[in-house]
Amino acid sequence: MAALTLEQQIAQKEAELARLRERSRALETGQKIIIGGMLIAEARKDARIRKWLLETASKTITRDVDQKRLMPLILELQALPVVAPADGSGVKDAGTPGAS
Repeated sequence: MAALTLEQQIAQKEAELARLRERSRALETGQKIIIGGMLIAEARKDARIRKWLLETASKTITRDVDQKRLMPLILELQALPVVAPADGSGVKDAGTPGAS
C-alpha cells in the first residue's frame, strides 16, 4: 500500500475532525431537548418556575421567528391557573411576564 501524501493525511484528519464536531453538536442538541422538555414540564406544574421561564423568555428571546415559534407555549403557560406556593413566597401572577 502506498504511503499517503501530506495533503491526503491532512484531508483525512480534517474529515475526522468534522465528524467529531458533528457528534459534539448532536450531543449538545440532544441535551438541550431533554433539559428543555424537563423545564417545560416543571413550568406547567410550578408557578415559580413558570414565572421565571416567562420572564426570562420575554427578556432573552428577541428574534421574531423564535417568538412566533414559542407563542403557543407562552400562551399556554400564561393561561395556567396561578397557585400560591406552599412556602408562602408570594408568587401571585405567574402568567404575565413582569407581573408579581
